[in-house]
Amino acid sequence: MDHQGYDFDSHEKAFAVIPKIGGVLSIIGSLLILRDVFLKFKKHKTIPLTTKIMTLITVANLALGFWENFLSTWMVPKDSNAFLAWGNVTTC
Repeated sequence: MDHQGYDFDSHEKAFAVIPKIGGVLSIIGSLLILRDVFLKFKKHKTIPLTTKIMTLITVANLALGFWENFLSTWMVPKDSNAFLAWGNVTTC
């Protein structure tokens, strides 16, 4: 892929794509955990403290997986010569 005359090697492409794959897997796992907690709460109308803690950790992981891993290079300004960079100074 050519980005303003800059050719990306396979390492730069891998460093941009692999975190997105891990981010998607993390988001899916977090959503499945939250679904499980919701179903348990719906069935029993109460959940133990350990499940509440796990829920908070899962919500934090969901946000981190989305903002840090999945969106990673997409938020970087276009003119930075980073692979898959589509953002601007504000999004960076």
